[in-house]
Amino acid sequence: MANWSGISGDNSATVARYLVIALGSKKVGDKRYVTLDRVTHQVAVTRSNPQSYFTPVVDRFVPKWNDVDLNKFSMSVACGSSESEITISFPRAKDRVNQPTEVDANLFVAYNIFWKVGSINQPLAISYFSDLALDTVRYQFTTDSFTVANQPKTVTVTATALDNLGLIQPSVNPDDDLNDPLLKPRSKDFILSCGSVISDPEPDPVPGPGLQDDPPGSSNACNPIIPITKFKKGLVERIAGALLGNTQAAVSPCVGEVP
Repeated sequence: MANWSGISGDNSATVARYLVIALGSKKVGDKRYVTLDRVTHQVAVTRSNPQSYFTPVVDRFVPKWNDVDLNKFSMSVACGSSESEITISFPRAKDRVNQPTEVDANLFVAYNIFWKVGSINQPLAISYFSDLALDTVRYQFTTDSFTVANQPKTVTVTATALDNLGLIQPSVNPDDDLNDPLLKPRSKDFILSCGSVISDPEPDPVPGPGLQDDPPGSSNACNPIIPITKFKKGLVERIAGALLGNTQAAVSPCVGEVP
């Protein structure tokens, strides 16, 4: 069951979205039905058999962006002398299942994110998943390709949305408007500058001198005895005390004053 995908052998595009498992026994007439959502991975328990869940779903459409306003496609940098922290943000995409114009906010959508720095074009994230509860996707990473001493003039970022079946933008479905920018990868050129703000962390402070938590010796004694450390008790303490006592008797100028 771990590999269950719900794909029809006759038509690989036809997918049973839900798997239902009936739980019961001969002694207990009441049954429970565990429903597993193949797309969102949610699990629910019901008292009735949700037969409608077995309705096949034909998923032929790539995800669709919420918005392609380039002003909402942003990139920020916290510069450092050896590496910088980059944050890329853009409105999320939503998946479509049955109709080209209908989107479902609860279906899985991931993102392939690339960037081009100079002549180097490399992936930042493949199938990056963002929280479905958020309308904005934020991807954060650290790089040494952009630093205070090395500031490329232009950085190009491209993001492509894909669903759980691997249907990826751009759309090639004839039911879609293939010129619709909401169905294509989004790309933007960014001109970044560190300015005068540097995000290098401050060095750890030098630890201060250790504190002595033992009580001081008596200053009235001829030979002050510093007590043994608190956690050393029993036999060790008695031996140390005996040794210190012998030393005091040998060198103390006050030996004659001891009653």
